[in-house]
Formats: sequence, C-alpha cells, structure tokens
Amino acid sequence: RELTEINPQVYLPQVATTLYNLGNLQKDKNEIELAHNSYQEALEIRRKLARKNPKNYMPAVGVTLNSLGDLQRIRNELTQADKSFQEALELYQKLAADNPKIYMPDVGYTQINMSILYQESIVDKGKSVELVDKAISNLLPFYKIPYIQDYLKAALNVLEKWNIDVEAYMKEKLNPI
Repeated sequence: RELTEINPQVYLPQVATTLYNLGNLQKDKNEIELAHNSYQEALEIRRKLARKNPKNYMPAVGVTLNSLGDLQRIRNELTQADKSFQEALELYQKLAADNPKIYMPDVGYTQINMSILYQESIVDKGKSVELVDKAISNLLPFYKIPYIQDYLKAALNVLEKWNIDVEAYMKEKLNPI
C-alpha cells in the first residue's frame, strides 16, 4: 500500500491482486467477514483501474464479482449475490463478443454460479436449468481443456440435483434432432 503512494500505476494492481488472494484464503479459512472486506476492497481498486484501462482490468473485475457473489450467497445476501453474478455475466458477455475463445469459458462459469444460486438459495428450477443449459452450450466447444471439464462436471451436477437424466440430456445436447 505504501508503494502505491510512490507509483500507483505499478503497485495498485498488485495491491488488488493481493487483496483478492487474501479474500480467497480468508474464505477458505471460513473468515467470511474478512474475506468480504478483502473482496470489496479489491473490487473497488479493480473498478478504478478498469475505468482507466478496461482492456487489461475488466476481466479482473469479473473474477472478483464472481468470488464476491459466491461469498454473498454463503452470507445469505441473495439479492447482492444475484447482482454481483449478473454484473459479472454482462461483463464477460461483452468481452466474449470480441474474444469468445478467451472469455466464453468465463461466461459459462458465471452461468454455473448463477444456476447454483437459483438451485440452492433462490429456488427457481426454471431459471437454474436455463442458466446451466446455456453454460453447457458455452463450454462444450472447450471440453478438451481440463479446467473446462471441471466446469462441465459442476454444471451436470446441477442437473443431477434437479433429478434430470444427465445421460439423456447430454445425448440430446450432442445429437440434436
């Protein structure tokens, strides 16, 4: 933080990254309030950086919004979680319009987060299934990438929890009439 006084252009992004990583650690340690504060501060800094240089910092805003939304869901701040995820989704959709190979997985990941919110917290099966279906469509072109396989497993888990026959669903998804 002291170094940002000398050279904010160089050190402010590092402060935001450190706060974000600290928030992740605090969340893992179940220090929910501290994690929330760290994510909020990281988000504030990343928004400020993105106003000056959106190309470089908007993806970091999206990552932070996703993590914050998940934490808000845990804190039962469901309206705020929905807003955080929705903002992240809109941001990633704009980025994916210009560079789908890079940002479409982030769109899918955010849709999965939202589908879980609508499954576990704001129970709305229609919305949850619609979101996870879109996520799967967005992620399937990238299925060979290992972390995308993890995202797809999470998406299929949402369907299973809704008692949807995943095998039949995927068969239809991969071989539409």
